[in-house]
Amino acid sequence: MREGARHWQSLESQLRIEAVHDGRGHVTLLFRLRDGPCGDSWDLAVPFTVEAGAEMLALVGTIETFFNIRKSLRRSVDVAHGPH
Repeated sequence: MREGARHWQSLESQLRIEAVHDGRGHVTLLFRLRDGPCGDSWDLAVPFTVEAGAEMLALVGTIETFFNIRKSLRRSVDVAHGPH
């Protein structure tokens, strides 16, 4: 991880998100997805840069909407099919 970066990762590090502000109004987000905790099979990293203001807030809203929809769908499936 780069110094000054903020990050989040799943329990076994299969998904990691890192954010770095460049000090000039942009944030670079690095999404890293890998096969497992060792990461020795495959590893995908996708960086992209967004403006720190309105563009970043719009992205956050989109991500929140996506995950809320996924949660709602999962709950609907659980209700329809019962617990796993």
